[in-house]
Amino acid sequence: MAPLIYLAFGAIYFIWGSTYLGIKFAGETLPPFLLAGARFVVAGSLLMAWGRLRAEAWPTRREWLGSAGVGTCLIVLSNAPIVWVERHVDSGMVALFTAVSPLLIALFNRRRNGTPIGRRRWGGMALGTAGLAILASATLRSVPDVWPLVVIFLAITSWAFGSTFGRDWPQPATVAMASGTQMMAGGLLALAIGVAQGELIGFDPAAVSTRSLLAWVYLTVFGSMVAYTCYQWLLANVEANRVATSNYVNPVVAVALGVFLGGEALSPEVFAELERAQALEGRIFTAHELAGRDGHRRLVATLQGAYHRAGRPEAARALQAHGDALRIRVLREFSDRGFAGAEVCLVRGDARECVVADDDGQALFTAGADAGAES
Repeated sequence: MAPLIYLAFGAIYFIWGSTYLGIKFAGETLPPFLLAGARFVVAGSLLMAWGRLRAEAWPTRREWLGSAGVGTCLIVLSNAPIVWVERHVDSGMVALFTAVSPLLIALFNRRRNGTPIGRRRWGGMALGTAGLAILASATLRSVPDVWPLVVIFLAITSWAFGSTFGRDWPQPATVAMASGTQMMAGGLLALAIGVAQGELIGFDPAAVSTRSLLAWVYLTVFGSMVAYTCYQWLLANVEANRVATSNYVNPVVAVALGVFLGGEALSPEVFAELERAQALEGRIFTAHELAGRDGHRRLVATLQGAYHRAGRPEAARALQAHGDALRIRVLREFSDRGFAGAEVCLVRGDARECVVADDDGQALFTAGADAGAES
C-alpha cells in the first residue's frame, strides 16, 4: 500500500496546488457556482458510472444524505466560494491562506475522536503557521478589502469540518462510489444555488473563453476525478492530520504557477519574505530517530540543505564528513541532560551557523563557519 499512499499524496500535493490557477482561469468567464457545480456533477457521474461497471452497490438513502453533507462542506461551502474569491485575490495568495487548514483539522480531529495533537505535531504546525504569518505580512496589503479573507476563512473551516466529522457520516463502502456521490450531491446543490442566485441570467456560452473551458476540463478530470478521489482514499487509510499537510505544499505550487503562468505579481517584499521563510529550515526529530540510520541521514541532509540555500556548499560538504560526530554529540547531550525521549528541533539560524536544539530551545550542537564547531 505504501506506493499508492505516495502517489496519492503526490496528487493532492501537486495537482491541487495547480487547481488554484485553474480556478482563476475558469472563473474568468464562468460564474462561480455553475462552474463548481457542473465540474463536480460531471466528475461524480463518471465516477459513479465506473463504480457501477465494477458491480459496486448503488448508494442507499442514508449514504446519499451523508454524501450530501460532505459535499456541502467540501464543495458548496468551500470550493465554490473560492472561485468567487479568486476574482478579487491572486490564486497564490488564496492557496497561501489555506495553510491554516492543518491546524483546524487537527483541532477538529481531537474533538472528534480525542486524538492527541502532541508536541511534535504542535511544533510542525507552528512552523507551518509561522511561514504563513511571514508571507502574509507582505501580501495582506494587496487585498482590496476584508471580505475575500472572511470568505477564505469560512471556506477553509468548512473544508476542515467536512474532512474530519464527515468521516463519521454514512458513506458508500468503496472510494469511487463515495467520492462520486459526494461530488454529485455537492455539485447539484451548487448548481441549484447558482440558478437561484441568477447566474444563468445573462450567461452566454459563446462568451466562454477557450482558456476557461480548458481550465474547467482540467479541474474536472484532474482536480476532481483524480485528486479529490485520492484525498478521500487517503482520509480512509491515513490519519487526517497527515493528509492535511498538503496545505503546506499547495501554496508553493500555486504561487509558482501563478507567477510564471498566470501573470500574477510577486512583489519584492514577497520575494524577501520567501527567502526568509526558506531560511527558517525546521525539522523535528526524536532522540530515538536520531539513534537510527534513517534519522541520522535526515538530520545531516536537512542541515546540508540549509547550507546550500545559504550559498555555502563547502560547509555542506564538510558537514557530511562530520555527520557521525554530529549525531553522537547530539545523542550524548540528550543523555546527559536527561532528554532521552524528548524531541529535537532542528533550527536554521542564519547564513553563519545551523543549530540543533532541544524542545526547550537549548543548543545541543552548533555547526558554525567550518561546519564542525560544537557548542
